[in-house]
Amino acid sequence: MALITFASDLPGLALRLGEEDYFTPARFRYAMRWNAAKIEFKPFSTVAEFEKFPEGRVWGENSDLQWRARDGKFHLVLTAAEGEPVPEIFVNRKPLTKPPTVHEVFLWGEYDDQEKTWLEIKVPKLFNYQPFLSNSPLRGSRVRLAVYEYEIPESRQLWELGQEIEVPFISRVYRYGKVLGEGEAL
Repeated sequence: MALITFASDLPGLALRLGEEDYFTPARFRYAMRWNAAKIEFKPFSTVAEFEKFPEGRVWGENSDLQWRARDGKFHLVLTAAEGEPVPEIFVNRKPLTKPPTVHEVFLWGEYDDQEKTWLEIKVPKLFNYQPFLSNSPLRGSRVRLAVYEYEIPESRQLWELGQEIEVPFISRVYRYGKVLGEGEAL
């Protein structure tokens, strides 16, 4: 069973899983980080590099960790697939009981043979997805991201005409997965 959990007011992103560092290339393969001036999508490297950015996300095929820094403290949300180990600091764990719906989201750009990169006319930027792909891209090929959508049935108590009533609703949580090249299957 997958789960979602959070941790707040941490002095940094250094997390431990028992005696080991939680941030390893075996667990996290991709990284997206941003600030007011810059957005980066690149292979996972080191945690120290991420702490320079106030917001970001690192993920692999089974774990997705998002952070936001405010007032010098880090706030984290972790979504993990079934069986994935979770650091002890994440104490408020909510199970995601239903199997996820899997979506494929196309990323910006089509591969250009001459430029040897992905180009997007609408965005004045070159994209380099090659470090994430297992094969060589073909002309015009697109890159996609597997996204797992979980539903969390919840309810809220509201007052109506002097009576408390329970109102059910569904929250949705999204966990990023593998980056896929043209023709690659989930």
